Amino acid sequence: MALKSFIAAQQPGALDNSYLVLGDRAKYVNLMIPLAFIIGDNQGGDNISGRTCHYGITARRISRSCDATPDNYADVTKDSCSFLHMDSIIQLVNNEEWVQLDSLYQAPFWNPFFEVDYGANPYGIFLAACPPEGLHALEQGVFKHLLGEILGVYLKPQQIAILDRVVQSWVGKPRQRLFRSANFSEAPRLMFKDGISSLSNTPGCDRAGMVFALTISSLTRDGQSAFARLEDTESVEITYALEMLLCYWAWLKKDKYWQLDSVDQLEAVKDAVSTMLHELITCIPRFKGNGWNIPKIHEQLHVPFYIQMFGAHRNLHTGVTEHNHITLSKEPAARTQMRANVFDMQVANRLIDKFVVDLASFTMSEEEEPLETPVASSSTFIPHNSAVFDMLLWTDSNGAQHLDMDTPKRHGKYLPSMDIMKLLFDYCSQRNQATIVDGVQRIRCVTELAINGHHLRANMTEKDGCWFDNIVLNQEPGPNGVASTIAGNLRFIFFFPDSPKQCFGIVHPAYGHHPKYSVLSHMYRMEYLDDPPDIVNSPQHFDRREGSWVLDQDKHSLDSRPRLTVIDLCNLESHILMIPYHDHSKFMIGVVDQSVWPDSFVTY
Repeated sequence: MALKSFIAAQQPGALDNSYLVLGDRAKYVNLMIPLAFIIGDNQGGDNISGRTCHYGITARRISRSCDATPDNYADVTKDSCSFLHMDSIIQLVNNEEWVQLDSLYQAPFWNPFFEVDYGANPYGIFLAACPPEGLHALEQGVFKHLLGEILGVYLKPQQIAILDRVVQSWVGKPRQRLFRSANFSEAPRLMFKDGISSLSNTPGCDRAGMVFALTISSLTRDGQSAFARLEDTESVEITYALEMLLCYWAWLKKDKYWQLDSVDQLEAVKDAVSTMLHELITCIPRFKGNGWNIPKIHEQLHVPFYIQMFGAHRNLHTGVTEHNHITLSKEPAARTQMRANVFDMQVANRLIDKFVVDLASFTMSEEEEPLETPVASSSTFIPHNSAVFDMLLWTDSNGAQHLDMDTPKRHGKYLPSMDIMKLLFDYCSQRNQATIVDGVQRIRCVTELAINGHHLRANMTEKDGCWFDNIVLNQEPGPNGVASTIAGNLRFIFFFPDSPKQCFGIVHPAYGHHPKYSVLSHMYRMEYLDDPPDIVNSPQHFDRREGSWVLDQDKHSLDSRPRLTVIDLCNLESHILMIPYHDHSKFMIGVVDQSVWPDSFVTY
């Protein structure tokens, strides 16, 4: 009965001369509405398609969509199975081949989904029923089992305590944009104030953050020492497998993949998925339950074919619909009497009430100004929450120059360190093009700045602690004509009123020490005044399997002063997440931008 009207609408001529509105265009069309796919979890897909068995290693068919047997669990090579054609199953049902249907764990009755039109999909409901997607198959599947294995089997309580201390230490460090505890698209969640071992009933998005935190921890000195105590497994191999999995997770979020007619690109993606699964089950064997002999591992091999059939994988993701359960199910249900005989009716009434109120509010409200005015990517402006104050450079009657702080314009001010004040004084004293009025040179200072689409913060008095963003800038070409990049910790932001579009920052710079520390990271070394003169020109390269005494011994003391420099923020490239290799280390682990993770997945 649930499908009756939908099947009727699919019949030839049922939706002829339908009035269709798309944007500002409207026309009469003849509609055809084949069913592409149904999103949901693994169990729901089995119920819809009629698969009748469990997921254990004794099952003769491990996936509803293909003919894979338990022997295929150990086989993660591409094209190791074949998809089921719906017509063949229909023929078995019509011929009452009950024994053969039972051998396939297929329900021996007519499935109403056999009557649905699936367009160009010859596999019908067996391909369309709940394809494997990022939330259930990966975040709530592979990630969940992976974390359970590492934190529940591999690591002893002492080792877990070390990792928890590493993760907890990040909370107390100066904040940076990609170092936040909130979940947003730029990076998975990283900061867990209670560590990563005490989390239960974790949502899928947080599991990705836990895997990310575990990966970054394994790159630090303390994290390496925790993983180094594992038997028969090297921390480098575990890190590699975790990074591959994160790159795959990011790759699934892409909008575009490969040319539809490119066989070579499709095969390269299949190879990448196969390699990723092989590294996972080899480097991080699972000992719980059936090990990695689970359908959610095998079905990752199907993902390239699903993308070939249905487009970007994000079309299949159930995250949005799962989130809608909060407003469409949980909240209305909480406002009922919780009595079984009237529960459905009361939930429906609460939903109708909400829809009526929302519609009335939308209809009667006047159009309001947006909270934030959209700006072009090249624009620069001062966010409303920024402190704005002036520094005044002036010369007294004796010829001595002074740098004073003027009255704040908005949201208070903070006193920069003496190192910053001295550098600001020296830089502005040498700036001849600055406008000087009545012997006073005015320098406009801010704690926040939006530039080239990036929101920068350099604030010592942030209510939740200091906030100094780490950034990457493009440098001007050197004598060899080659442009370079510089990373650094942004400590101060300023500009001159006579040229407000040219903004400057004072940074604690870092140079690239190990260009490829891991798949997702580089190693940087922060510059200090007590560094040897040639330290920048003599980076230390090493094999992470063997370690390096330089990373352990080269550390700053409490007396070490940063080597600060003034940079032009117009050369800003991006934010960068930077994690100290260990406490008081001069070395920082710089995580590459998440936008390039998907490319790393295919090029492994």
